[in-house]
Amino acid sequence: MTFADADTEMLATKRSVRTAGGSAGQRFKTLAKAWRRRALRPVFLACSGLVTGFAIAGTVVTGQAKFWLGALAGGTMALYMALRETPPWQIEKWRVGEEGERRTAKALRQLPGREWKAWHDLPGKNGTNVDHVVLGPAGLFLLDSKNYSGEASIEAGELRVRWLEDPEDGWVCHGMVSRMRAASAEFKERIEAATGVRVWVQLVVVLWMPFPQGVAPLSDVFFVQGELLADWLRKRSPHGRSFDPERISDFLQGKAATTAPAPQESLLS
Repeated sequence: MTFADADTEMLATKRSVRTAGGSAGQRFKTLAKAWRRRALRPVFLACSGLVTGFAIAGTVVTGQAKFWLGALAGGTMALYMALRETPPWQIEKWRVGEEGERRTAKALRQLPGREWKAWHDLPGKNGTNVDHVVLGPAGLFLLDSKNYSGEASIEAGELRVRWLEDPEDGWVCHGMVSRMRAASAEFKERIEAATGVRVWVQLVVVLWMPFPQGVAPLSDVFFVQGELLADWLRKRSPHGRSFDPERISDFLQGKAATTAPAPQESLLS
Protein backbone atom coordinates (compact mmCIF):
# COMPACT_ATOMS: atom_id res chain seq x y z
CA MET A 1 0.00 0.00 0.00
CA THR A 2 1.35 3.42 -0.97
CA PHE A 3 1.25 6.48 1.28
CA ALA A 4 -1.49 7.88 -0.97
CA ASP A 5 -3.53 4.69 -0.60
CA ALA A 6 -3.04 4.75 3.16
CA ASP A 7 -4.19 8.37 3.28
CA THR A 8 -7.28 7.57 1.22
CA GLU A 9 -8.12 4.63 3.48
CA MET A 10 -7.69 6.76 6.60
CA LEU A 11 -10.01 9.40 5.19
CA ALA A 12 -12.55 6.75 4.32
CA THR A 13 -12.63 5.52 7.91
CA LYS A 14 -13.22 9.04 9.24
CA ARG A 15 -16.03 10.00 6.90
CA SER A 16 -18.80 8.89 9.23
CA VAL A 17 -19.29 9.66 12.90
CA ARG A 18 -22.58 7.83 13.38
CA THR A 19 -22.88 4.11 12.74
CA ALA A 20 -24.86 2.86 9.76
CA GLY A 21 -27.95 1.02 10.97
CA GLY A 22 -27.51 2.30 14.52
CA SER A 23 -31.14 3.35 15.03
CA ALA A 24 -32.49 0.17 13.43
CA GLY A 25 -30.17 -1.97 15.53
CA GLN A 26 -31.19 -0.23 18.75
CA ARG A 27 -34.85 -0.57 17.83
CA PHE A 28 -34.37 -4.30 17.26
CA LYS A 29 -32.67 -4.77 20.63
CA THR A 30 -35.41 -2.87 22.46
CA LEU A 31 -38.27 -4.77 20.83
CA ALA A 32 -36.54 -8.14 21.04
CA LYS A 33 -35.89 -7.66 24.75
CA ALA A 34 -39.55 -6.80 25.36
CA TRP A 35 -40.72 -9.80 23.29
CA ARG A 36 -38.40 -12.21 25.13
CA ARG A 37 -39.59 -10.91 28.48
CA ARG A 38 -43.24 -11.29 27.51
CA ALA A 39 -43.32 -14.43 25.37
CA LEU A 40 -40.27 -16.48 26.37
CA ARG A 41 -40.24 -16.16 30.13
CA PRO A 42 -42.41 -19.32 30.61
CA VAL A 43 -40.25 -21.16 28.06
CA PHE A 44 -37.09 -20.03 29.84
CA LEU A 45 -38.39 -21.21 33.21
CA ALA A 46 -39.44 -24.57 31.78
CA CYS A 47 -36.11 -25.09 30.01
CA SER A 48 -34.17 -24.05 33.09
CA GLY A 49 -36.11 -26.57 35.14
CA LEU A 50 -35.45 -29.34 32.64
CA VAL A 51 -31.73 -28.58 32.38
CA THR A 52 -31.44 -28.51 36.17
CA GLY A 53 -33.31 -31.81 36.44
CA PHE A 54 -31.13 -33.46 33.78
CA ALA A 55 -27.98 -32.18 35.50
CA ILE A 56 -29.06 -33.51 38.92
CA ALA A 57 -30.06 -36.87 37.43
CA GLY A 58 -26.71 -37.06 35.68
CA THR A 59 -24.92 -37.04 39.01
CA VAL A 60 -26.58 -40.23 40.18
CA VAL A 61 -26.43 -42.39 37.05
CA THR A 62 -23.56 -43.87 35.07
CA GLY A 63 -22.82 -45.19 31.62
CA GLN A 64 -24.99 -44.36 28.61
CA ALA A 65 -27.73 -42.88 30.80
CA LYS A 66 -25.34 -40.16 31.93
CA PHE A 67 -24.44 -39.44 28.30
CA TRP A 68 -28.07 -39.18 27.20
CA LEU A 69 -29.01 -36.94 30.10
CA GLY A 70 -26.16 -34.60 29.14
CA ALA A 71 -27.35 -34.65 25.53
CA LEU A 72 -30.90 -33.81 26.63
CA ALA A 73 -29.63 -30.89 28.74
CA GLY A 74 -27.58 -29.56 25.82
CA GLY A 75 -30.48 -30.02 23.40
CA THR A 76 -32.85 -28.17 25.71
CA MET A 77 -30.44 -25.25 25.99
CA ALA A 78 -29.95 -25.20 22.21
CA LEU A 79 -33.73 -25.21 21.66
CA TYR A 80 -34.19 -22.20 23.94
CA MET A 81 -31.36 -20.26 22.27
CA ALA A 82 -32.85 -20.98 18.84
CA LEU A 83 -36.25 -19.68 19.98
CA ARG A 84 -34.58 -16.64 21.55
CA GLU A 85 -32.96 -15.66 18.24
CA THR A 86 -36.11 -16.03 16.11
CA PRO A 87 -38.40 -13.14 17.07
CA PRO A 88 -41.55 -12.35 15.03
CA TRP A 89 -41.11 -10.64 11.69
CA GLN A 90 -42.30 -7.24 12.93
CA ILE A 91 -39.23 -7.29 15.19
CA GLU A 92 -36.81 -9.18 12.93
CA LYS A 93 -37.31 -6.63 10.15
CA TRP A 94 -35.29 -4.10 12.19
CA ARG A 95 -32.29 -6.45 12.26
CA VAL A 96 -32.67 -7.06 8.53
CA GLY A 97 -32.84 -3.31 7.94
CA GLU A 98 -29.71 -2.78 10.02
CA GLU A 99 -27.85 -5.31 7.90
CA GLY A 100 -28.88 -3.51 4.70
CA GLU A 101 -27.67 -0.16 6.02
CA ARG A 102 -24.35 -1.66 7.08
CA ARG A 103 -23.87 -3.20 3.64
CA THR A 104 -24.51 0.19 2.02
CA ALA A 105 -21.96 1.83 4.31
CA LYS A 106 -19.43 -0.84 3.36
CA ALA A 107 -20.11 -0.27 -0.35
CA LEU A 108 -19.58 3.48 0.06
CA ARG A 109 -16.10 2.88 1.47
CA GLN A 110 -15.05 1.91 -2.05
CA LEU A 111 -15.31 5.57 -3.08
CA PRO A 112 -12.15 7.73 -2.99
CA GLY A 113 -11.97 9.34 0.43
CA ARG A 114 -10.57 12.63 -0.89
CA GLU A 115 -13.55 13.20 -3.17
CA TRP A 116 -16.46 11.59 -1.37
CA LYS A 117 -17.89 11.86 2.14
CA ALA A 118 -20.66 9.79 3.68
CA TRP A 119 -22.80 10.19 6.78
CA HIS A 120 -25.13 7.57 8.18
CA ASP A 121 -28.24 7.45 10.34
CA LEU A 122 -28.69 11.22 10.49
CA PRO A 123 -31.52 12.48 12.70
CA GLY A 124 -34.61 13.90 11.05
CA LYS A 125 -37.77 15.47 12.38
CA ASN A 126 -40.07 13.81 14.90
CA GLY A 127 -37.54 11.13 15.84
CA THR A 128 -37.08 9.84 12.28
CA ASN A 129 -33.72 9.25 10.63
CA VAL A 130 -32.09 9.39 7.20
CA ASP A 131 -30.19 6.20 6.32
CA HIS A 132 -27.28 7.71 4.36
CA VAL A 133 -26.16 11.03 2.90
CA VAL A 134 -23.31 11.10 0.36
CA LEU A 135 -21.49 14.20 -0.87
CA GLY A 136 -19.12 14.05 -3.83
CA PRO A 137 -18.14 15.51 -7.21
CA ALA A 138 -21.54 14.58 -8.67
CA GLY A 139 -23.47 16.38 -5.93
CA LEU A 140 -25.45 15.48 -2.83
CA PHE A 141 -27.23 12.13 -2.60
CA LEU A 142 -29.81 10.92 -0.10
CA LEU A 143 -29.80 7.12 0.10
CA ASP A 144 -32.33 4.72 1.59
CA SER A 145 -31.29 1.09 2.06
CA LYS A 146 -33.79 -1.72 1.48
CA ASN A 147 -33.03 -5.33 2.36
CA TYR A 148 -36.22 -7.18 1.48
CA SER A 149 -36.70 -10.87 0.84
CA GLY A 150 -37.47 -11.68 -2.78
CA GLU A 151 -36.61 -10.24 -6.19
CA ALA A 152 -37.21 -6.56 -6.90
CA SER A 153 -38.33 -4.88 -10.11
CA ILE A 154 -39.75 -1.55 -11.21
CA GLU A 155 -43.20 -2.11 -12.69
CA ALA A 156 -46.03 0.32 -13.42
CA GLY A 157 -44.32 3.13 -11.56
CA GLU A 158 -43.79 1.21 -8.32
CA LEU A 159 -41.21 -1.04 -6.71
CA ARG A 160 -42.52 -4.62 -6.75
CA VAL A 161 -41.03 -7.49 -4.75
CA ARG A 162 -41.76 -11.05 -5.87
CA TRP A 163 -41.10 -14.08 -3.68
CA LEU A 164 -38.24 -16.20 -4.96
CA GLU A 165 -40.21 -19.38 -4.17
CA ASP A 166 -43.35 -18.09 -5.95
CA PRO A 167 -42.59 -15.43 -8.61
CA GLU A 168 -46.30 -15.06 -9.33
CA ASP A 169 -46.87 -13.71 -5.83
CA GLY A 170 -45.39 -10.80 -3.92
CA TRP A 171 -46.17 -7.25 -2.86
CA VAL A 172 -45.84 -3.65 -4.02
CA CYS A 173 -44.07 -0.82 -2.13
CA HIS A 174 -46.77 1.77 -2.68
CA GLY A 175 -45.82 5.41 -2.34
CA MET A 176 -42.06 4.99 -2.04
CA VAL A 177 -41.26 7.77 -4.52
CA SER A 178 -43.59 10.23 -2.79
CA ARG A 179 -42.05 9.40 0.60
CA MET A 180 -38.58 9.89 -0.85
CA ARG A 181 -39.58 13.28 -2.24
CA ALA A 182 -41.00 14.36 1.09
CA ALA A 183 -37.82 13.29 2.87
CA SER A 184 -35.70 15.11 0.32
CA ALA A 185 -37.72 18.31 0.66
CA GLU A 186 -37.43 18.25 4.45
CA PHE A 187 -33.69 17.51 4.28
CA LYS A 188 -33.07 20.21 1.65
CA GLU A 189 -34.99 22.72 3.76
CA ARG A 190 -32.87 21.97 6.81
CA ILE A 191 -29.61 22.36 4.89
CA GLU A 192 -30.61 25.61 3.22
CA ALA A 193 -31.95 27.11 6.44
CA ALA A 194 -28.75 26.27 8.32
CA THR A 195 -26.19 27.15 5.64
CA GLY A 196 -27.86 29.62 3.30
CA VAL A 197 -26.66 27.41 0.44
CA ARG A 198 -29.12 26.27 -2.22
CA VAL A 199 -28.73 22.57 -2.78
CA TRP A 200 -30.06 19.90 -5.12
CA VAL A 201 -30.51 16.40 -3.67
CA GLN A 202 -30.48 13.22 -5.78
CA LEU A 203 -32.64 10.45 -4.32
CA VAL A 204 -31.41 6.84 -4.40
CA VAL A 205 -32.90 3.59 -3.11
CA VAL A 206 -30.20 0.95 -2.55
CA LEU A 207 -31.55 -2.58 -2.98
CA TRP A 208 -29.81 -5.46 -1.24
CA MET A 209 -31.72 -8.24 -3.00
CA PRO A 210 -31.84 -9.65 -6.52
CA PHE A 211 -32.63 -6.75 -8.88
CA PRO A 212 -32.13 -7.83 -12.53
CA GLN A 213 -32.58 -4.26 -13.81
CA GLY A 214 -29.44 -3.25 -11.92
CA VAL A 215 -30.11 0.49 -12.10
CA ALA A 216 -33.53 1.89 -12.89
CA PRO A 217 -34.86 5.46 -12.67
CA LEU A 218 -38.38 6.02 -11.46
CA SER A 219 -39.36 9.66 -11.81
CA ASP A 220 -36.62 11.55 -9.94
CA VAL A 221 -35.55 8.53 -7.85
CA PHE A 222 -32.89 6.01 -8.86
CA PHE A 223 -33.12 2.38 -7.73
CA VAL A 224 -29.66 0.81 -7.63
CA GLN A 225 -28.61 -2.74 -6.80
CA GLY A 226 -26.22 -2.60 -3.84
CA GLU A 227 -23.19 -4.17 -5.50
CA LEU A 228 -23.37 -1.55 -8.27
CA LEU A 229 -23.70 1.47 -5.97
CA ALA A 230 -20.08 2.66 -5.68
CA ASP A 231 -19.39 2.33 -9.40
CA TRP A 232 -22.67 4.07 -10.28
CA LEU A 233 -21.91 7.01 -7.99
CA ARG A 234 -18.36 7.27 -9.31
CA LYS A 235 -19.62 7.54 -12.89
CA ARG A 236 -22.34 10.11 -12.20
CA SER A 237 -21.86 13.45 -13.93
CA PRO A 238 -22.17 16.70 -11.98
CA HIS A 239 -25.78 17.89 -12.04
CA GLY A 240 -24.77 21.31 -13.34
CA ARG A 241 -26.11 23.25 -10.38
CA SER A 242 -23.53 25.19 -8.38
CA PHE A 243 -23.34 24.54 -4.65
CA ASP A 244 -20.90 24.96 -1.77
CA PRO A 245 -19.75 21.47 -0.74
CA GLU A 246 -17.60 22.72 2.15
CA ARG A 247 -20.46 24.47 3.96
CA ILE A 248 -22.77 21.53 3.36
CA SER A 249 -20.09 19.15 4.64
CA ASP A 250 -19.61 21.22 7.80
CA PHE A 251 -23.37 21.19 8.44
CA LEU A 252 -23.64 17.43 7.91
CA GLN A 253 -20.64 16.76 10.10
CA GLY A 254 -22.34 18.66 12.89
CA LYS A 255 -25.56 16.69 12.43
CA ALA A 256 -23.63 13.43 12.45
CA ALA A 257 -22.07 14.30 15.80
CA THR A 258 -25.41 14.94 17.52
CA THR A 259 -27.01 12.49 19.88
CA ALA A 260 -28.91 9.72 18.12
CA PRO A 261 -32.71 10.13 18.08
CA ALA A 262 -35.01 7.70 19.80
CA PRO A 263 -35.26 4.68 17.46
CA GLN A 264 -38.21 5.22 15.13
CA GLU A 265 -39.18 4.36 11.58
CA SER A 266 -36.75 5.51 8.92
CA LEU A 267 -37.71 8.81 7.38
CA LEU A 268 -37.93 6.94 4.07
CA SER A 269 -39.57 3.70 5.22
